[in-house]
Amino acid sequence: KATLAGEAYAIHVTSVGTVRASSSPGNNDRAILHVAPGSRDTFRASPERARLTGDAYSIRVKGFRRVNARSGKGDDDQAFLHDSALDDTLEAGAGWARVSNDDAQSGFSIRASGFELVKARSSNDGDVADVDPATLDWLLARGWV
Repeated sequence: KATLAGEAYAIHVTSVGTVRASSSPGNNDRAILHVAPGSRDTFRASPERARLTGDAYSIRVKGFRRVNARSGKGDDDQAFLHDSALDDTLEAGAGWARVSNDDAQSGFSIRASGFELVKARSSNDGDVADVDPATLDWLLARGWV
């Protein structure tokens, strides 16, 4: 299931095997992606594109400024978040993680919620992490690196 939205539109997609969507540069569009219950799903995202795949589906979005992927409890789902070349921020709380940048031209937000395993990659010495200490055990138990 996916919701793709901008200032003048909202599209809800369900029960479709393949979804591909692109946003134009400079828009403040968002994509909300939901995993399929009962399947092993993988979310891979960078500031430029994101992909959510499962046993019988594939959702790909490109150019969306904000992408949010949501997983259900009890599934063995994984999320891999990649940063940009700029100074980005990793934020994490119980059950969620987000990599973002507030740059006016190339700002983005990638969020993964409810995934069993979340990994984030920092490629820049200027990146910072803002992790609630109460969630550190949750992150370590789920393979956060």
